[in-house]
Parts: sequence; structure tokens; C-alpha cells
Amino acid sequence: MSRWGAGAALILALVPRAAAAQVDPSGAWRTWTSPHFRIHAPTGLEAEARTLAAEAERAWGLLAAELHPPAGRVELTLLDNVDFSNGFTSTFPSNRIVIFLPPPATDPGLGSYDVWLRLVTTHELVHVFQYDIAESGDANGLARMSTLPGWLIEGMAEYFSLGRNSELTAMWMRDAVERDSFPTINQLNTDPRFFPYRYGQSLW
Repeated sequence: MSRWGAGAALILALVPRAAAAQVDPSGAWRTWTSPHFRIHAPTGLEAEARTLAAEAERAWGLLAAELHPPAGRVELTLLDNVDFSNGFTSTFPSNRIVIFLPPPATDPGLGSYDVWLRLVTTHELVHVFQYDIAESGDANGLARMSTLPGWLIEGMAEYFSLGRNSELTAMWMRDAVERDSFPTINQLNTDPRFFPYRYGQSLW
């Protein structure tokens, strides 16, 4: 892909995320500062925000021991106004992560706030580290990052957040081998039927 083509693809990819990244600022908010983060949360989520700060610093230490850490503090916003579990990362105009507090209700292994916050915070922070590496000293690094396969990007985030010896991932891999359905790298790169998170974690 040409330099312009990669840039155009990146812009198109970021448009929906930029819209989704808007956070309703109404109501009373508080901000806590830690060595590497500014944690923003609506009033009433003080205990959860402190737990999030501890988990974020723990994740930073884990990742900084193996990856080049980004400069400056990361803006970390905690929300509890939705009924789904998720989080997302944006590096524009600064490094920022938004985390939705409700834990995955259908997964008993993630049924408490601290476990969910640990997983999602580490996962999203990996993306901050990834994009910072891509952008360091190279204006086209972010565009190239957008062309990498999902199993490489998301697999790395799962590798650090779920642990290198995840029992769930091991079960997925055993099942794929027993069914003789383990995908090739080409299938992982192009076929949406193959979940890039778990397979990617296994490859990492």
C-alpha cells in the first residue's frame, strides 16, 4: 500500500472510533493523579477509581519491564453508565483509555470488579505502548500499525492481560488441534471466522 493509501485507510479507521470516544462531561467528575496516569471518574466511583489507579500502575510496571514506555501520563476515564463490558484506546490528541466498569456478566472468571479492571486496563494499555512504539521517530509508523493483522495487535494485548499460560487459551488451542481446524497464518490474516484475540495470544 502506498504512503497515501495507508494514511487514508488510517483516517477512515479512526473516524468511527473518534466518534465513539466522546465522553459525556455533564455531572460532577473527579480526577486522581498517579505516577503514570490521570484517572477521571464521575462522583460516586471513588473506590473503583482508586482500584483502577492501582491496576493501571501495576500494568505499567509489567509492560515497561519488556516494552518501551510512552512519554507523559495516560488519561484514563472510568464510566458506569452502560450495561456492557468494554474499553477502548485512543492516541489522538493524547494517549487515553476509556473503560466501562460493568464486568462481563456471563463469565464467572471475570465476575468481580478487580479482575475485570485488571484485564481490561492491561489490555488497553498494551495498545498505548504499541502505538507509541509505532510513532517513535517515524511519522508513518501509525499508518503502518493500522495495516498489521488483528492477531498480532490484539494477540499481544491478550498475551499480557490474560497471562502467558492462560487455561482458556490452552483449551481453545487443544480443541482446534483435536478438530483439525487450527487456522493457517493466512487464514488468521484474512478470515474473520478465526478469533484473532485467542489465536493471537497463543502465537505470542
